[in-house]
Amino acid sequence: MPDTLVFQSHRDPLPQAWLGRCLDSVAGWARTAGFDYRFLGDEIFELIDPRLRERLGERQAIASDLA
Repeated sequence: MPDTLVFQSHRDPLPQAWLGRCLDSVAGWARTAGFDYRFLGDEIFELIDPRLRERLGERQAIASDLA
């Protein structure tokens, strides 16, 4: 089992087709490096306490960092 897990998150479905190539490149890099890789869509925000999510409002980048 690898010691490193790479998380990548974006809303799903992706708003632009080219983003899929970006996600694929990170997943490939993680595999090549021997890391585990996980993609999370908006379900990442379910990991945050609802009260905190409310306070963060539209600051999704901060919310995903906290998740």
